[in-house]
Amino acid sequence: MNAIKLSLIIPTLHRVQELDRFFASLVSQSSTEWPLTQVEVILVDQNDDDRLSLILVKYQNRLNIRRFRCPSWGQSNAKNEGLAVAQGDWVGFPDDDCYFAPQTLQHLSRAIEKLAEEEAGLFGRVTDPLSQDQPLLRYPDTLGFDIESPRDSRVFLALQVAQFYRRSSLSRIGGFDLELCSGGAWGSGEETDMAIRYLEWGGKLKFLPELVVHHPLVDASTMTLNKLGRYATGFGALCRKHGLTIEWLTKVFKQLAGSVFYFLTLRWNRSLRCAWIAWNRAWGFVRYPRLMPARPARGNS
Repeated sequence: MNAIKLSLIIPTLHRVQELDRFFASLVSQSSTEWPLTQVEVILVDQNDDDRLSLILVKYQNRLNIRRFRCPSWGQSNAKNEGLAVAQGDWVGFPDDDCYFAPQTLQHLSRAIEKLAEEEAGLFGRVTDPLSQDQPLLRYPDTLGFDIESPRDSRVFLALQVAQFYRRSSLSRIGGFDLELCSGGAWGSGEETDMAIRYLEWGGKLKFLPELVVHHPLVDASTMTLNKLGRYATGFGALCRKHGLTIEWLTKVFKQLAGSVFYFLTLRWNRSLRCAWIAWNRAWGFVRYPRLMPARPARGNS
């Protein structure tokens, strides 16, 4: 039996066609040092029905997929459940609506081979092919870089769908924060929190621009106010947790300035959204760590 090199942990809720696209992107990967038998997909199923049965049958002889049921207590809880049963030397956490570029596993496997015993996590570029490969964030136009300090603002570029770590390292760090996530008290932030804690632990992050994961573009101008508020609240709570006061102030004042500018130019919707983001970033920062509900321990559901 081949040893598992990589575990891809995917919490999923409601989506089916998007998962089909992700599985298809794995099957069609270019040549890699890892055969697909050494890559396992851990599907953390948070649905209360059996909607995934047909897609699992479709790929049962083509991919190594393991499905686990998990209550929908939030993204972090689901990722921790997947991490607890993962067998791979390395782990990644794709969203259920993302998919890999054709050479993603090839670049990842080669990068891991180069690392040898070096303690480093990897992250790449996230783009949307339907928007002419527009990146989700403003990545530096470089050949790559290392992040060694948790105070380095570039840590916010490490989106979860394109983050990869040694499984043993994450086990030592303690998994994902149950409240800094969708479904948690603060709505978002678990991916950056993990990256910061990894850096505080002594690891470093390597940005590899050739490591590409595709994800639909997140447009703040069309996002619901509820979702926009959750993202902003999580950012504020994250900054308070890690003492990133300067980063928080910079982002809050940027949104306030934007709100004033859009108001004066009669763009009411943009002005409202900027003000809403600023308010929720402030609320999350001021209120953290209050309002933290008690959660059941893992395995006691």
